[in-house]
Amino acid sequence: MATRKKASKSNKKTAKKPAKKTAAKKREPMVLSADERQRVPKPREGWQDVLDRALDTWEATPKLKVPGLTLAKLTRLGAQAEKAAERERELVAKQSRALRPLSDARLVKQGEAWSAMLELHAAVKYHARQDPALLDQFAFLGDVLKNERES
Repeated sequence: MATRKKASKSNKKTAKKPAKKTAAKKREPMVLSADERQRVPKPREGWQDVLDRALDTWEATPKLKVPGLTLAKLTRLGAQAEKAAERERELVAKQSRALRPLSDARLVKQGEAWSAMLELHAAVKYHARQDPALLDQFAFLGDVLKNERES
């Protein structure tokens, strides 16, 4: 590691001024088709712990060579995966907070509509004493409510 530090110090002294920075290209978001998504290998639960252990073990076994893969590359891939997961967690949390008022409003309105249907069912049962045909017309409603009570 000492060699790397010395080399980078000497490069700093002789390095030329960097050219003006151009605007960083914004990456297009990655969007997979359903087929592509299905073909991506899915890691097992707790794969990060396995990766950490594999990295430690590989580092302690310098004679192991894997064509097209280095310890640094595997470390970088793991870090990129964790960074992507963190960005996803942050966005999910942000969207959950933004959706909460809409979800609550939906829940309240659905509750009101369901309560109104319960009132309708009660009225059907009451009026069916005078007009039994109402029970046949609204039998589906009675079936739904009966099945809900059994669940």
